[in-house]
Amino acid sequence: MNLRYIGMMIWGVLMICAGCNNDIFVDDPVPDEGMKATVEGDGGEAVFSIPTKDLCLVDIDVFSEQKINLHYYNAAGEAIGHDAPVHELSKIVFTSPFVNYEVLLNWDKQQLTFKSICNPWSSHYKYSIRLEYTYGIRFITVTILPGKPLEFEHVDYFDDLEINDIGDIHSEKSTFHNQGSIPQIFEVWPYLNELASILVELRPNSRWLYGESLDIPVPMYEGGEWVMKKKAGIRGGIKYTYEGPDRFTKVAVDVPANSSATVTTYVKYSKAVGRGVITYRNVITGLIIPAEFEVTSFYPTGHEINVEINDEK
Repeated sequence: MNLRYIGMMIWGVLMICAGCNNDIFVDDPVPDEGMKATVEGDGGEAVFSIPTKDLCLVDIDVFSEQKINLHYYNAAGEAIGHDAPVHELSKIVFTSPFVNYEVLLNWDKQQLTFKSICNPWSSHYKYSIRLEYTYGIRFITVTILPGKPLEFEHVDYFDDLEINDIGDIHSEKSTFHNQGSIPQIFEVWPYLNELASILVELRPNSRWLYGESLDIPVPMYEGGEWVMKKKAGIRGGIKYTYEGPDRFTKVAVDVPANSSATVTTYVKYSKAVGRGVITYRNVITGLIIPAEFEVTSFYPTGHEINVEINDEK
């Protein structure tokens, strides 16, 4: 095989590869890779340049139950369906009692603007804008920083507290052995492992308050009666426990010689239940947001000791 023939073969292979490159790698007008932005929670915005040729769909990726919060509008401000032709779309608005934002499309300037209206939460939130083209999908990711928090307005209880003096009874059994020839005295601490508790349970429409600090009056047992007082550390949906009576209260139990004593301790709890609504206000939108709850408090108010003596001779 001469060198001329070999050279022609190499040239032919190169031409085939060049043709393949032209067929596969097409420079489509796609948005810049890694289109991301972080905006302030209240009023922050970001502007993106996007190609509009071959654009088929603009939408926001949200959970299925949040789709009801999305609203679509044309350039005249008229509501349109999410499946309307994409070039009729001018604005997408996400509305809720809490986070609110909007996406604006400027077809002439080939721009997309994300504007945050408010984010009252103490954490940031990320949202993805989906751009579907005839040749693929691209995303714009926007992080919304915390804005002004919800403002507490007031709390109202619907009725008087429901009080049950024997709302619960805890029991604990112990056995003491005296194998000696003289009586022995043992000590029982009835309140050692007993704690008072407060639980603010949230209704389904108030689950957003789970884990949030609640600066509201709750039932507290003081001076032999239930009163309404604020208690630091109360959080929505999380049981709060604290010490009740003196945990080191001691009760002497006499056990005769060559005997055992089975001691059962009964601790009685008083129970108070209150139901009400906490009212908050979104300081940006002015929206009033009610949150219904039920609070249950338990407090150990008394004890009984039962002793059974068994002869072990």
